[in-house]
Amino acid sequence: MKRFITILIFSISIPIWGQNLSQKEGVVRIKMISHTILRDKNDNLIKKISNMANRPYRYLYLDTLGNLIKEVGYGNYHNTDLRILDYVTIHKYEESKIIESIKYEIYYDGDTSPPRYRTEYFHNEKGQVIKEVEKYSNDSIFMQLDYAYDSAGNQIKIDFNDNTYYIRTFDDKGRILSLQQFYKNNLRWEYLYTYIKTSRIGNFKTYYNDGKEDTRREIVLYKKGNPKRIEELCISKHSGLSELKKYSYNQSGLITRVKCYRKFGCEEDDDDDYKEKYKLEYYINVKTKIKCKTTKQLVKKIYKTILNETP
Repeated sequence: MKRFITILIFSISIPIWGQNLSQKEGVVRIKMISHTILRDKNDNLIKKISNMANRPYRYLYLDTLGNLIKEVGYGNYHNTDLRILDYVTIHKYEESKIIESIKYEIYYDGDTSPPRYRTEYFHNEKGQVIKEVEKYSNDSIFMQLDYAYDSAGNQIKIDFNDNTYYIRTFDDKGRILSLQQFYKNNLRWEYLYTYIKTSRIGNFKTYYNDGKEDTRREIVLYKKGNPKRIEELCISKHSGLSELKKYSYNQSGLITRVKCYRKFGCEEDDDDDYKEKYKLEYYINVKTKIKCKTTKQLVKKIYKTILNETP
């Protein structure tokens, strides 16, 4: 009990240390609640589900422009109890450009004096992030990322260090065509994308030359005339695992639920009979409260933020 109270006090005091968000954090609040489907020893569904208390595994706070200003996570790898605070991240902006992120973590053993990570962002004259430097609390550099863009504003290169970098290519509509990782100028893996009507198909392949090459196929189905995804299928030849995600929306276009189905087997299935072959593993309820004027741009940013946070 003492440990829980200490963590609770710590979670309340963090925003005071990082940034005063008392007037901002209530503008857009996203509550993400995860439920795991439980089965008996024969792999049959039982009525009981996890997280009956509807506790969040993550809170996200956005300002009126859709900038993510605070993240709060609960439960972690060592202790999945959603009453336990895992981390708090504060994001700072100047003229809508992110300039700094500060992350506070809780040790799995309950130590409430976590290390402090700070990330600084640097921009070009167009406001694009061209460098991201993550540091420990003692200001020693933990990781640095450098970014490059094409004339259309697409991010085409990410440098991790002198040895590892990513290359992206895009079509004239701004749609991604390929994503490749290089190590010491040697191609390690790549995604190649094609587009058919309302679907994006991605083919993944590794080039490690270790006898354990992996191939995957991803199919993302979008709403007609709308860039929001409604289904996402990933088939891994190496692991033999297929995963299907389905997205639900409300009338305002906000995500309300994400369902994840899985099965072993690499064959592709018709959409009509996926329920008989895939088993529901978990679902995430998403509750969004907006205390400002809802615009299409704000809904778009909320959508992107939620999508990036989905496990």
